Amino acid sequence: MTTTTVVTNPAPARRRRDLRAPLAVGAVTALALVLRFAGIGDKSLWLDEAFSGWIANLPLDQLWRTTLQLDTHPPLYYALLHFWISPESGEVALRSLSALFEAATVPVVYLTGRAIGGRRLGLLVALLQAVSPLHVWYAQQGRMYAMLTFFAALALLCLVRLLVGGLARRATMLCGGGFVLATVLTMLSQNTGVLLPVTVAVFVAGVGVHRAVGERRGRADQHATSPLGRFGPPSRPGVDLRLWAAGLAAVAVLWLPWLPGFLAQSARVDADFWIPAPSAQRVLDHVRDLVSAWAPAGTEGPILVGAVALVGVAGWSLRHRPALFWLLLLLVVGPVLGELLVSTRRPIFYAQTLVWTSVPLTVLLGVGLRGLRPRALAAGATALLLVLNLASLAGYYRAPGTEDWRGAAALLAAQARPGDLVLFDAGWTEIAFNYYYRSTGGPPIETRGLPVDPFDRGVLEPRMAASDLPRLDQLSAGRDRVWLVLSHDAYTDPDRIATGWLGARMQVVEQQDLAAMRIQAYESG
Repeated sequence: MTTTTVVTNPAPARRRRDLRAPLAVGAVTALALVLRFAGIGDKSLWLDEAFSGWIANLPLDQLWRTTLQLDTHPPLYYALLHFWISPESGEVALRSLSALFEAATVPVVYLTGRAIGGRRLGLLVALLQAVSPLHVWYAQQGRMYAMLTFFAALALLCLVRLLVGGLARRATMLCGGGFVLATVLTMLSQNTGVLLPVTVAVFVAGVGVHRAVGERRGRADQHATSPLGRFGPPSRPGVDLRLWAAGLAAVAVLWLPWLPGFLAQSARVDADFWIPAPSAQRVLDHVRDLVSAWAPAGTEGPILVGAVALVGVAGWSLRHRPALFWLLLLLVVGPVLGELLVSTRRPIFYAQTLVWTSVPLTVLLGVGLRGLRPRALAAGATALLLVLNLASLAGYYRAPGTEDWRGAAALLAAQARPGDLVLFDAGWTEIAFNYYYRSTGGPPIETRGLPVDPFDRGVLEPRMAASDLPRLDQLSAGRDRVWLVLSHDAYTDPDRIATGWLGARMQVVEQQDLAAMRIQAYESG
């Protein structure tokens, strides 16, 4: 009897298995691209987006000077947008840079999840990132917040790889350098990005204090068993305090050239800023948005309870690697506390400046979902969160834009007469109106800002005062009809000086309310 031995080659099967993860990540990233570009040009630009386009189309030297003089954000995003768009670019071109940054964040989140819990966790958190209504929302805005999120996610990936360990010394140095570069770019994307290294510094200080206390107690094995890590070689799991401290020092040195600009913009914010004082409801709304922005009404409470529960499960799942859990949790909570602390002097708490903190939260939620038992509960909770986000996305796509400057331009193009005067009670809103009016084919009109034309006083949003009425009198003298566009005027003209003056001398003959604005037509009696 002859025995036949069949020799199989495992290489093709292994290659197929090796390809599964990249293909899956590619599919999830493609989904993210589809969601971020779906209807990207449907909604009108709002004022800040129009300002982005206006400032990005300035010559580079003027762009930098104008940013330092008027804005509260570093010029990096505007400089990149300068090379991305042209003066004739529409909404899709203006917003597409943000959409690409947001889509590129998805594979970064995958790598972070994979470093913590393997490919399945990586794919889960990548999918949660891809279908996040919050990130689709900011992917479709011509602002710097998607770029801020991308660089913060890169910094988080580098920190997680350093914590997880298993790296050769060269790879460790590369991760350390990646953290430095990504953190500096985060800080240059938006000024509140400084809260990222500040939070990391608090974490490192906590590790150092914990170890010092352990040494004083005479624990000989403290470095090996400390719940916050060990001093060991950089290739071993834990926090190498010298490496992390050196990285933070390098961040400070590289960011130092922007310090004068940061101080100038911060002083301007401290002197006068429009953001109201934060409330408990605004903080809760922020947490809800991190999980599922645009969620259906009535789901806020369950979302918050579910998120807290999943974070708790994540803490239990990472109980043998608590340094990792505390780093992720601090990066969610620390920046919020930082903005609330600053807000005791000058309110700056604003959800969009904290959008990047949803990345560590997404990772925690993914770890929590993977840690649920039994498996049927984990599958059900995951499906529920995905369905919730898809429902929230549907709500976002159906919602009108923040402001309808496209509609305002169309209205004036249809109803204005040649030579009509159009006044803007917040002067810089004229930028958003003119962005659309130039392509409407409407009659030639005169557009002027109140209290002055945009930036004539060297500030972004000058306030209307009684001393500005002679100019208003001069502009409207001899006019049979004057249009007044009211948007953002609650800050620039809270006493309704312009409407009061015009109403005393002319009669309102037409009024139209659009998203976040009111347009009035005045005629002489």
